[in-house]
Amino acid sequence: MLIKSTLEQIISKDLAAIWTILTPDERRLVADNFHIHSFKKNQIIYAEKDTPQYLWCLLKGKVKLFKDGMGGRQQILRLYRPIQYFGYRAFFANEPYVSTAAAFEPSQLGAIPMQLVKDLINQNRDLAWFFIHELSKNLGGSDTKIVNLTQKHIRGRLAEAIILLMDNYGFEDDGQTLKIFMAREDLANLSNMTTSNAIRTLSAFCQEHIITVDGRRIKIIDQEALRNISKFGWPMIIAQQKRKENIAEYLLYMWQVEDLIRAYNFDIDKIEANIISGYAISDDKKKEVKEWYESLIKMMELEHVKATGHLQINKNVLIRLNDLHVQLLNSPKFPQYGAQFYHALPFIVELRSKSDSNQQPGELETCFNALYGILMLRLQGKTITEETQKAISQISYFIGILAAYFKKDEQQPLFAND
Repeated sequence: MLIKSTLEQIISKDLAAIWTILTPDERRLVADNFHIHSFKKNQIIYAEKDTPQYLWCLLKGKVKLFKDGMGGRQQILRLYRPIQYFGYRAFFANEPYVSTAAAFEPSQLGAIPMQLVKDLINQNRDLAWFFIHELSKNLGGSDTKIVNLTQKHIRGRLAEAIILLMDNYGFEDDGQTLKIFMAREDLANLSNMTTSNAIRTLSAFCQEHIITVDGRRIKIIDQEALRNISKFGWPMIIAQQKRKENIAEYLLYMWQVEDLIRAYNFDIDKIEANIISGYAISDDKKKEVKEWYESLIKMMELEHVKATGHLQINKNVLIRLNDLHVQLLNSPKFPQYGAQFYHALPFIVELRSKSDSNQQPGELETCFNALYGILMLRLQGKTITEETQKAISQISYFIGILAAYFKKDEQQPLFAND
């Protein structure tokens, strides 16, 4: 009954692609030889140098294919999801397994003897074409992975790994949290980097408001920025994209760039050596990125904001946001905006009262200071009180609404006829 019910489950899903290829007699033959196995987390399914005996089908759970490298580090080659076949390439190549398969979490797998698969292929041309197609896709994926691992900087490799998880496993019900929980070590092994580099790069992505991390949970905040990092990996693209999509995120990102320049003591050679040189882009593009940093350094020096403060170009963004904020508040056409602002106002007033500055910042600057401060606290792994989280939630929602109106106003002025 277990075999029959499981086969029916398989047939009702994507495995119909292979099941419909078989004749009724072939289906009965497969059903008679189909066996189900359960594996615990990290339990080995087959090991490197083992002789291939089965075609494996992942029914439930997740499986990783990996090789042990130098120093005991694993290199994760591939991750499987239900319902996918694996373990057959080595049999067709008439060689032992060259990698190890293990359950990434408690998993259930079906196994069909490879000798039976070979016999079926000899009499069923469509089944042969099915495996040719699968092997060709895997070969193409391997070629892409080689390029990613050998030519991309660690930021690009980690972004690529997160995108792979996103495309492979999808999201939880919130539409943002990955439906796979990855330890830092596993993420590092998938991206071919040290665990410490993976942790630092994850923290940078959090700081740039591209993802958030809660234990082993990864929540994607900005998919487009993540794909840009995977493709280009350099900050100009991120800044340009954020400026286009979300002015609030752009402003916070540019503040982070200012602090990055301060961290490297305004030394373009250090920035080039530690950041720009690692980008998998052409020399012309690297030169363009370097010039971008150089221009920001020069402006920060000329505007006397080397120690603290913000560039005028970033102040201008805040001025424009404030002008729009006042217009929205004073217009009867946008009552929801005013209502949300007054929901957030008590928190803004409280935060302003705690400001160390002799000259208290305006309402919007207070909001952005608070949001930026929280980013830094999260990056440092510090505890955020429930009261502060409540305040930030209200302020973040309000700023999100303002940013959305800003985008609409740039596309078509909201007050053109006023």
